[in-house]
Amino acid sequence: MSRRVLYDASCGICERFARLMLHADRARRLEFLPNDDPSLWPPGVDATLVERTIVVIDPRTGIFTTRARGIADVLAALPLGRPLALALRLPGLSLLAGAVYDVVSRHRRSISRRLGLAACGLPPRTGASPLA
Repeated sequence: MSRRVLYDASCGICERFARLMLHADRARRLEFLPNDDPSLWPPGVDATLVERTIVVIDPRTGIFTTRARGIADVLAALPLGRPLALALRLPGLSLLAGAVYDVVSRHRRSISRRLGLAACGLPPRTGASPLA
């Protein structure tokens, strides 16, 4: 395993992202864990942080990344994700990716509901999801 990923399992788009990444992770380099167990949090991570962002941990070093940089680290663990991860780390583009991540993160529950996905423990809307 190269990365441990703490994510909001009650968030529909977060759950969908986790499922997609696990499906793409044939080498099993990623471990996705719900962010609600403080015993899994490395030093420096608290409830405020895990409520706002994905937390991606390198279990060998304990170093963690968040926000768009965390997404880049998840993608970097996947063979086909490496070029996109590199692009997300480029100056300028990393700032834009961070801003987009922040907007999506702040509105993830309403975005999830609009896409027909579960949000905040609410079941998904009935009917076909556009991302199913």
